[in-house]
Amino acid sequence: MKNQKCYTTSMSFRSKLTFLFLTVTLLGCNPLTKQANVTSLFSPESTPKNGLVITIPISGCSGCVEAMLSFSKKNKNNANLFVILLGDDIKQSNYILSREFQSHSNFISRPLDSVGQLTLDSQFPMYYVVRSGKIVEESQINASNLLTEKLKLQEMLENSLLPNEP
Repeated sequence: MKNQKCYTTSMSFRSKLTFLFLTVTLLGCNPLTKQANVTSLFSPESTPKNGLVITIPISGCSGCVEAMLSFSKKNKNNANLFVILLGDDIKQSNYILSREFQSHSNFISRPLDSVGQLTLDSQFPMYYVVRSGKIVEESQINASNLLTEKLKLQEMLENSLLPNEP
């Protein structure tokens, strides 16, 4: 009888530990936290309510970074595109920003450590689809999906698959 009670207590402890682990995991994946951080990097007048936000870590995967800089430059006049250049060296990010995108308020540069709890790999660009101020989709852009993601993003921008302001 004593062994059965010990086994029951052990199972109860495991259940509580599992519940605690799952709760912490789910709370850590809260999209509102991510949304607040990605939009707070912009000034209030240019905060994206709807559109496509691309984060580009300047010192990341060179092929992916160059491809996304080229994509961003090609689409820089699209009002639904927002780009954040991230770098440890903010001077380098600002230089690229001024050289490539000059005075577009949808294009900003920030230190890599300013992104807070965004799900961001410092080596690869990310994109976020924002609708009504909330992130509804996010994905990493890396060497294995670069071409398909670029085509998908281009189609979103060209075919107005991103909603306009209500």
